[in-house]
Amino acid sequence: MSSTYPLNITIIGAGIGGLAAAIFLSQSGHKVTVLEANAVLSEIGAGIQVTANAMRIFDRHGLRDIFYKEGTKNEGAAIRRWENGKVLGKHRGMPRELYGYFNLTLHRADYQRILYNAATKAGATIEFGKRVVTIDFDAPSVTLENGLHVPSDLIIAADAYTIRGTSLYNLVFCGPDNNSSKIGAWNEHASLSSLKEEYAGWEPTIQEILNRAETVHKWRIGEVPDLPSWRSVNGKVVLLGDAAHAMMPYTAQGATQSIEDGAVLAGCLKRVRGKEDVNGLMEAYERIRKERAEKVKQTSWGNMKHYGLVDGEEQKQRDRMYEKTLRAMTVSESEREKEKAIERPMKDVNAEYGSPGFSMWLYGYDVEEELEKYFGGEGLKG
Repeated sequence: MSSTYPLNITIIGAGIGGLAAAIFLSQSGHKVTVLEANAVLSEIGAGIQVTANAMRIFDRHGLRDIFYKEGTKNEGAAIRRWENGKVLGKHRGMPRELYGYFNLTLHRADYQRILYNAATKAGATIEFGKRVVTIDFDAPSVTLENGLHVPSDLIIAADAYTIRGTSLYNLVFCGPDNNSSKIGAWNEHASLSSLKEEYAGWEPTIQEILNRAETVHKWRIGEVPDLPSWRSVNGKVVLLGDAAHAMMPYTAQGATQSIEDGAVLAGCLKRVRGKEDVNGLMEAYERIRKERAEKVKQTSWGNMKHYGLVDGEEQKQRDRMYEKTLRAMTVSESEREKEKAIERPMKDVNAEYGSPGFSMWLYGYDVEEELEKYFGGEGLKG
């Protein structure tokens, strides 16, 4: 269903969250303008996972086929010992039979390009080189660096790999902050020699990759603390994606949580009958999304500490747990086939990360179901 009262909506930021929201809102009939400070879409970034909870949304908005065409199916990941490459454990790929969709990996630039093309096709206007310097929360409106005022009914602040076939290898090294980057500086050139020095002594595969590297970029990983609210008092300005809940990249959910935000926000605004409804609907958006996004962020922080243990007794206990789990996961292909008949586990937000119950809570998230629960059965009908 489309909104019976189209709004004039301004989105600040043409990142993944902003572009996805532009698609969903434009398809619902709203007039959407995206303002991006950079002159062009960024070509810098690493591989991003597109998990089932994102694909479920994209499928309903007509984007499944392009993601399956452009993305690489993720069969899982191996956890290795840093100095010798010994496999300690494995993360299996998500069964399509269980979650409905493959888990894909896509380069960030390709991800943004797909969303940009879909947003413009849906009718959104995307303007580059438009840096927002102030926001009037009452009007509401934004003022650009060039002095231009842009009035709106609603302002959304969204700013804050085999990849591409087999031609590009992209390795991400995560380490402690050395305070050399400015706040908000997400992409800087870095020294390849310094990186090689930092990872001297690591397993041979890492050394081979570093020897083949041509350029290094430093990308600050930021986290937004839990906020008291994602919306202004009058509901005319709301936060979405990284602006609301930037998180550590240890659940592969940062981008996907912004996709969920955009889909829920668009679903709420399909119920708008006049400008006086906006505040209540933005409250609904926050109530549906905030607790879940913050739980995912908390989980990612816990994973960071778990994966990043320094050598010592805790690390040895963790590695023994990995090895025990790896042995248990060594099953025959016939046993793998039996998984297709396993019943879907119940969603359990309080279960351990990686457990069937938590995984179903995370990857089995359904925007339509959440909207139906909140609005008493109206649901989101495409």
